[in-house]
Amino acid sequence: MHSPQSLLSTALLLLLNFHAAVGSEGDDHAFEWGASFELLANESYVWQAQKTGCPVENQTYVDPSMMFVLVPLDNSTVEGLKAAEETAEELLEGDLTVVTPALQSIEPGVGIQLVFDSEASTSMFPFTVSKGGAYGIFTEHVPDEFEFDEHYLVTANGDDVEPVALLIEEDGHSHGHTTECLEPTDRPDCSCLVGDLGELDCANTTSVEEAMQYLNDNKCNEGCNCYDEGCAMNFYFVDMHHSACDENALPMAVEEGFHDFEGACQRCYESPHQNPALEACNPIDCKDYDSITSNITYLSTPSNDCITSQCAAGDCQASWQTVIAYHDTCCDEDLPETIEESFHDFEEVCLFGCNVQAPEGYEVDCTLPKNMVM
Repeated sequence: MHSPQSLLSTALLLLLNFHAAVGSEGDDHAFEWGASFELLANESYVWQAQKTGCPVENQTYVDPSMMFVLVPLDNSTVEGLKAAEETAEELLEGDLTVVTPALQSIEPGVGIQLVFDSEASTSMFPFTVSKGGAYGIFTEHVPDEFEFDEHYLVTANGDDVEPVALLIEEDGHSHGHTTECLEPTDRPDCSCLVGDLGELDCANTTSVEEAMQYLNDNKCNEGCNCYDEGCAMNFYFVDMHHSACDENALPMAVEEGFHDFEGACQRCYESPHQNPALEACNPIDCKDYDSITSNITYLSTPSNDCITSQCAAGDCQASWQTVIAYHDTCCDEDLPETIEESFHDFEEVCLFGCNVQAPEGYEVDCTLPKNMVM
């Protein structure tokens, strides 16, 4: 458990990062991402883009091509990157050289259109630099979007090459894929998919721990592993209990470990736990980005005293309940990147939650097409 003082410092950092992330969405750049690297002279490097998604047979490239430029820097700091930003913009907005896998090489100081090989799962673009030192790479899209199980920049031996500094923050480094975004009740019903693992029983923590152990042992959050029947079934079992049980009734390893798999596994639906001591959450619109951002900002602003008052001051309780509704209802793609970290920090100190409501009259029917996924 973090102290209120340490969480207050965290809130300040989250607020700064949150505004930086939101502010960058409105910037009109030719590139979304920029990073600095220390490259060795005459060393062979490979820029890679991969098809993503699951199952593997349905994978595609996020986009068929991407603008790219490699430029020398005075140094590999953020300041060095910013100094090269105007040069990168001019090169990307000028005439671009088309580069296809294995046929042409990436040249420094040239605006490039990387064209991916639709027949290959990975498109590889080799290059070298004649002079070692700091270089900046600016790309039209965040490279993580084109990662499945390989890093976007590697040496000829396959070793990852990590950035020294970032001009625009990366969205994690999961080498994962995005599962289909479905409204909660459009997901398959958990109870129809867990097979012989058992029924919902919040008191039987052993069975949930065993299912979580299966997920870990079989690396179900890597690649498309969670589309295998064993991984899928055990995740559905964990998801069912994560949704329907009081979080205090589940082992901490399950409560925290669940989030390691929810991005790689398709979620199912189980009516959410209802705490009799809490009121119902207000209805929200997952597409109302302004609402979620304003409520996170309110919670994170130190002068509102949400941390020190345990969300009892001012509009802290209302904002916290709104954030709960967004977090527990909406798809990740509808939420700011910072909400997950913000949510779990405030979850430790805010005393006044709310119950996300199940749709009135909802009934489980295992014969529906959505439940024929196994």
